[in-house]
Amino acid sequence: QDVMGWYNKRPSLWVEPRSKWGKGAVSLMEIPTTGETLDNVVCFWQPEKAIKAGDALAFNYRLYWSAQPPVQSPLARVMATRTGMGGFPEGWAPGEHYPDKWARRFAIDFVGGDLKAAAPKGIEPVITLSSGEAKQIEILYVEPFDGYRIQFDWYPTSDSTAPVDMRMFLRCQGEAISETWLYQYFPPAPDKRRYVDDRIMR
Repeated sequence: QDVMGWYNKRPSLWVEPRSKWGKGAVSLMEIPTTGETLDNVVCFWQPEKAIKAGDALAFNYRLYWSAQPPVQSPLARVMATRTGMGGFPEGWAPGEHYPDKWARRFAIDFVGGDLKAAAPKGIEPVITLSSGEAKQIEILYVEPFDGYRIQFDWYPTSDSTAPVDMRMFLRCQGEAISETWLYQYFPPAPDKRRYVDDRIMR
C-alpha cells in the first residue's frame, strides 16, 4: 500500500534454471543506502565450489515477470504483517494499567494451503529469532479472510539495538505447511522501551 513508489504493485521476478547449475545456493544481499527509494536488495546464485580466475561458467535460465509466481504452491502464504504495542492480553484497554515490561507485538496472517485441514491436527508456529524471546504466542482463525493469524510478543533480552532477524513458518505433525515469513526488526534504544500514558498532559 505504497502511495508514492507503488512497490506493492510492482511485478516479482521468478527465475527458472534451464540447464544444470550444479550445487550452490541463492544468496540475498542488503546494501546500505541513504534512503528508502534506493533499490538495495539483490540476490545472486553462488556455486558451492569456489570460482577461480579464468573459469568459464554457463547458466541457462528463463525469467518470469508477474504479480504471482508462475507455479502454484501447496503451502499457505503470508498475506499481511502488523506490529504494535505488546505485553498485554486481548481485551486490554488503554485506561487500564500499562504492562510492567516492554514488548513488541507481531501479527502475521497466513492464507491458503491446507490450513483448514491441518487445524484439527494442530498448527504449530516455528519461530526463530536472532535475539530476544517470543512469548504470548497465539493462533487465531480470522473469518473475514478465511485464514489464520499468528501473534507473538517479542521481548528483548539485552540492551542491544542491533537488528533482530525473525523467521517463522507453520508446521503440522512435523511437516511444513506454509512458506517462511522473514522480518527484520530494529529495536528502540533501552531508554525508549517504555509505555507513555498519553492521557497525561505535559
